[in-house]
Amino acid sequence: MKEKYRLTVFSDSHGSSAAMLEAIELHRRDTDCFIFLGDGCREAIPLFEDFDVTYQAVPGNCDMFTGGMPESLTLDLGAARIFICHGHRYGVKGSLGMLESAARERGADIALFGHTHLRLERYLPPEDGQRPLWLFNPGSISLPREGRPSYGIVDIARSGDRLDVLLSHAEI
Repeated sequence: MKEKYRLTVFSDSHGSSAAMLEAIELHRRDTDCFIFLGDGCREAIPLFEDFDVTYQAVPGNCDMFTGGMPESLTLDLGAARIFICHGHRYGVKGSLGMLESAARERGADIALFGHTHLRLERYLPPEDGQRPLWLFNPGSISLPREGRPSYGIVDIARSGDRLDVLLSHAEI
């Protein structure tokens, strides 16, 4: 079981692949898995396949003809469990409560979501016997609501019972 992982996370490309192409080229050697959080699967998946990199993707509310892709996934990396979704089904534009509940129901350590086109990283400390939970939105790789186009880097390290998670945003 691997104890360190790096994920590169994209969301909301909405038909524009130039920035994502640049970021994949930049990180293809230091990333264990690329994650796409929807609204642009039509361009994201062929890019990942052209680069022959490991990836996971979920569709967003603007993705059509997704060939039966699941709307959310739970990835068990060994070091951590990751819940990924676009976010529209969990009302993330209004509150993160439904997303938090869904992630906790799945035993996730980290929840990755998009949809808002806004960057977010939030740590929810353990309480009432629950494990800590990290919430992360990479923003939009092409149409940010604030600032420049962005994507996310998630570094995960486990040592025994200790889980260290570093969430960071990058710009193109």
